[in-house]
Amino acid sequence: MEWQATQAHNHLPLLPPKSEFETVAILKACIPARAALLPHSKSSRKWLSKTSNRLSLLKAAL
Repeated sequence: MEWQATQAHNHLPLLPPKSEFETVAILKACIPARAALLPHSKSSRKWLSKTSNRLSLLKAAL
């Protein structure tokens, strides 16, 4: 389908969609997944902080 500036997009579906986009089971599965990823997020922030500090020291040494 090619875009035409003179025609409206009347073929788009109305919002909200009639079917459930995210089921209750999917939303319930997100809770433990988020909790499992939290320690990784914290450790990656610590690693990034240490790395940026080391880079600053290396730049200062040059």
